[in-house]
Amino acid sequence: MNNSSDKKGRKIASYIIPGIITLLVMVFVLIVKGIWPFGSNRIDLFDNMQQVAPLYAHLWDAMHGNASVWFDWYTGLGTNVSMSISAFSMFSPFNLLLYLCPRDYILEFISILTLVKMFVMSVTMYAFLNRRYKKLTYKTKVIFALAYTFCGYVLLYASCFTPWMDIVALFPLLMMSLDVMEKTGKKFFYILMLALTIISVQCQLYTYSLPVECILYSDVTKKREENVRGT
Repeated sequence: MNNSSDKKGRKIASYIIPGIITLLVMVFVLIVKGIWPFGSNRIDLFDNMQQVAPLYAHLWDAMHGNASVWFDWYTGLGTNVSMSISAFSMFSPFNLLLYLCPRDYILEFISILTLVKMFVMSVTMYAFLNRRYKKLTYKTKVIFALAYTFCGYVLLYASCFTPWMDIVALFPLLMMSLDVMEKTGKKFFYILMLALTIISVQCQLYTYSLPVECILYSDVTKKREENVRGT
């Protein structure tokens, strides 16, 4: 019993370690740069200040019963915000964390959202690599998971448009669900992850490209496996 629980604990730890490394790096960066909660600076460059923060404030009001998700009365004489809510990833599960944030600290709280999203990125990518490429060493999988987490796309949008980081956190799970469907024939996990990803990241570019990327990935992996069997 103790051996099985120890083995399970080590397995869980192996998934969490890439996330812990990510958190340590990011906390160090926040401390050096004096970014909240380690200083008064905020991650409020460009669209984070001009678009994301107002939408987060509206979402905060909606979650606390003070506004409608689809319409607001404090932009001009009132405006339909349904397009903005859907197009800027406001339905992402990560945004539920805003409920815990005081409304006056929404801009500051973007740094916490960034930490959480990057933690999830590294864990989900390691989980995908661990399932798809079992022959790789643990160190190699951790390195690739960290490289994925700290890629240029993430570092760019972490500073100026936080919602578009969500796709990076969910994408490895989508690929994992595709792998499960191909190998077992079970479709539910894939349908669930594709729906969750599209609903969470309703940017037109990502919505159109995700199914295409899944088809291309499936086709490439099948051809590679056929070539391996042929040799």
